[in-house]
Amino acid sequence: MKKTIFILTSILFFSCQFDLSDKANMTNLKLYYDKENKILKEERTTFKVGDIIKGTAKLYFENGNIMSEGPIKGPLDNPIQEGDWKFYHESGELMSKGEFKENKKSGYWEQYFKNGKIASKGDYKKGKENGMWSYFYESGNLDQEMNFVDGIGNGLLKNYYENGQLMNKGSVLNGEKHGFMTTYWENGNVANQNNFENGKMKGLYREYDKNGTLRTEGKWNIDKPIGEMKVYTEKKELKAIYVIDSLGEIVSKKILIE
Repeated sequence: MKKTIFILTSILFFSCQFDLSDKANMTNLKLYYDKENKILKEERTTFKVGDIIKGTAKLYFENGNIMSEGPIKGPLDNPIQEGDWKFYHESGELMSKGEFKENKKSGYWEQYFKNGKIASKGDYKKGKENGMWSYFYESGNLDQEMNFVDGIGNGLLKNYYENGQLMNKGSVLNGEKHGFMTTYWENGNVANQNNFENGKMKGLYREYDKNGTLRTEGKWNIDKPIGEMKVYTEKKELKAIYVIDSLGEIVSKKILIE
């Protein structure tokens, strides 16, 4: 449905160098992109607690800029993300931040454009979007609001013009438009009203001009008009009536105003 920002959370390691310290069971680990150990890929500072390690990790892009940073825990050879993490664009700007629980995103997260403006915000539950999410234009103005259940759009859906005016509102079911939806012109007047079933237009259809005057009304069935379709003039007078079959073809018409 909407724009998404991808986050890299895992890296394949090509070579590594260990620097072990006897102080408080602390371990410093460095991993590199190249065999010459010149281009740093990851560094960890960890402490052994029982059979697991706890500490922090930083991952880097090949250009030297930091990719992500945050706490880790687990076995030395395969630790997981746990706690508050930050991710960055390759050019260095903050890209996202939030919490991990058992290697899965949890709770409130924010994602950012390179200009520092927020791109999206909302909650995760066990690694999946949950509840109301908000998405934004690079200008910082609200672009979309959508409700999620287990990572899939379910419930309220609103889209906005960049000037802040509501573009449309309705609902989604399992990621598809479902139910009655109203779309607006940028001046705020209603542009059309229609009904959806599992992403397909079905049922009532009304179309309005920019002044808010009804110009067309009828029904649709699986993205095709069907039955009687009425057309009106700017003065709200009935202009014509068309009858449309199940294939979307006009089978008869009655012109009332030329």
